[in-house]
Amino acid sequence: MDVINNKEAALIGLLLEEPMYPYQIEKVVQFRDMRSWTEISMSSIYKVLVHLEEKGLVESRVSISDENKPRKVFSVTGEGRIAMREKVEELVSKPELMKWRMDVGTYNLDILDEKERKISLQRYGSELEVLLKGYRELESYMRGEKCPEWRIAVAVRPQYLLKAEIEWLDEFRKRIGL
Repeated sequence: MDVINNKEAALIGLLLEEPMYPYQIEKVVQFRDMRSWTEISMSSIYKVLVHLEEKGLVESRVSISDENKPRKVFSVTGEGRIAMREKVEELVSKPELMKWRMDVGTYNLDILDEKERKISLQRYGSELEVLLKGYRELESYMRGEKCPEWRIAVAVRPQYLLKAEIEWLDEFRKRIGL
């Protein structure tokens, strides 16, 4: 069975909801703000779909749009469904170690003077709070739309991570006297 990457899994996941054409996928990606939690870029959608089709994981058919123009509509094959099941099982069962930009910054924090450290870390904390607020609003919106809990999780999980980062930052600032 073909192993699929995260970008391919994100696209197959959308196509499992319903067959779509690339522009339609782009609109869904924008609406769901999927670029904040997937590797999908606007320029990669069609290229990845063609690659998945070559691998036999999706198939396409030509349909005629309301403007009487042909367009390719993609759907998931049986092999694609199996590959996606395997990928989802892997994704939800194996933790991934993250590389955080902040670690490079804290490791080299001595390059800044005390005032710069204080301002930078305050700014970082403020940005964390803004992100947390945004994810809370996203969760509220998704609940209002009656999304299933496993989809709402993309708004809830980051809240836990951000709260932990805020807690870490507060403790770190105390330890270094800021």
